[in-house]
Amino acid sequence: MLLTMMASLALAQIPEGVAPATCETGEATPEQREALKDFDFLIGDFSVTGHMWTGTQWSPPRPNTPPSRWNGRYGLGGTAIIDEWYNVDPGFEEDKGRGVNVRMKRDDGTWEMVWLNRPGFSAQHLVASLNDKGEPVMTQVYPERKGFEATFTRLGPNQWMRVHHALDAEGNPLPPIMLKATRIPCAE
Repeated sequence: MLLTMMASLALAQIPEGVAPATCETGEATPEQREALKDFDFLIGDFSVTGHMWTGTQWSPPRPNTPPSRWNGRYGLGGTAIIDEWYNVDPGFEEDKGRGVNVRMKRDDGTWEMVWLNRPGFSAQHLVASLNDKGEPVMTQVYPERKGFEATFTRLGPNQWMRVHHALDAEGNPLPPIMLKATRIPCAE
């Protein structure tokens, strides 16, 4: 099903008005980068569109809706990946919802993550491990969120997607949601 979903994607263009890329990747040695390679596709600045699975294909992005933004870099002396999320790209509106995620890999290969956001000022504890395709699959530990699972897939050197599944309040599956990220080129 994931291949069918990926086949339904068209290459996205970066919308006019997107804030310029910062192009800051943070500091990490080659050994640290190798240790963090499971999530290294997050390093950089990305314009993000949201899509819903219709049963046969992904919906197009909502018309006249600005994209979201995802910025990732190496942090904490090369021992973590820190990524920032903006509900609306700051080039369109500067003070919409936002959050930051810190991802660190344990010695056993499991990824531990802490997500903090505003305006709700909530915290989440997430974990991820690689599936049999080598893709990171993330679940939520705290607060408990039964049925939530997000799979990250590299679409190439400048694109990736995150597909997440969740349940409604009655425990019924909701349609999958996909975030598609396209790298914002660095200004020359």
